[in-house]
Parts: sequence; C-alpha cells; structure tokens
Amino acid sequence: ILIRSSPTMMPSSSQMHLPKIPIATTFVSSKTSAATTNWELQTIPKVPELYHVGRSCVTVSNCEEQQITSRISECLRQHSLSVIFDENTAVCETSNHTKFIVKIFEDEEQFIVEVQRRNGCSYTCQKLSRAILRAAKGSKALPESLTHTVPVSILKKEQEQER
Repeated sequence: ILIRSSPTMMPSSSQMHLPKIPIATTFVSSKTSAATTNWELQTIPKVPELYHVGRSCVTVSNCEEQQITSRISECLRQHSLSVIFDENTAVCETSNHTKFIVKIFEDEEQFIVEVQRRNGCSYTCQKLSRAILRAAKGSKALPESLTHTVPVSILKKEQEQER
C-alpha cells in the first residue's frame, strides 16, 4: 500500500523523531571475546584510480592483512567503540557520538589504512585516529595521559599565601 500525502499534511522535521537503528552493530568493549569482534576480511580491494587518500593514513608492509585487522580490532576494543564492520570498512562511533570510518586497501606489496572523520568532535577523532594508525603499524600505543608537575614557584606562592 502506498500512501501519499500533500506537503501540508507532512509533519515538520521537529515532529518526526525516528530512531536510527543500525542493521548490524558490534559493540566492542574490553570484556567482549576477541573471536566475535575481529575484523574478518574476505578480500581487500585495490585503491581506486580516482580515490584521494587523506592525510590520516599509513602504509603497512611486511605484514598479513589478518595481523593488521586484528591490531585495529584490539585498538577499537580498548577504546570501547561501537563498530559496524562492512568488507574493507569499519564504521565507528564513540560514546560522545563522534563518528568516523576506518578503511583498508591493498597497494602492490603493502596495505593502506585510512581513518576519516564523519561527524563529531575533531579532537576526539584525532586522538583515536592516531591510536588506530599506530596499532595498524604495530607501534606501541602512547600513554593515555601525561602527568604534569606543578612548578616549584607556584607551590612557593601558595605556601606563602597560606601563612
């Protein structure tokens, strides 16, 4: 049955609240088993001719695609991201609704891993992008936060004010 209505009878966009329900979502958390959340690739496509590879990419050589995808999956798991795996693309969403995609391509003897932000916080995406690209290369992850010490001059001023 096809029901058509005139434009005057259509509800406004503020009245229409349809939930966004992904078809196949995998919530990747540190408590989930690795077997169910690894990125399983059948084939990795070549880089399309007119495809512009962005700045947030790395090339990985001397490695199998399974190693790369398992490293990326582990990184996504450590950051507790919601992920939808679709062939050579992983669509990711953070808890603060920053959305980005991770793509993997084959180029001769190496693989190209790229991260593209779709929407949300650019700073959050940049931090996660760097972590994912480091994981894809097999590099050690940087510590989550750096500790900073309070300069001695400020401590002395506070001590003098308390007296």
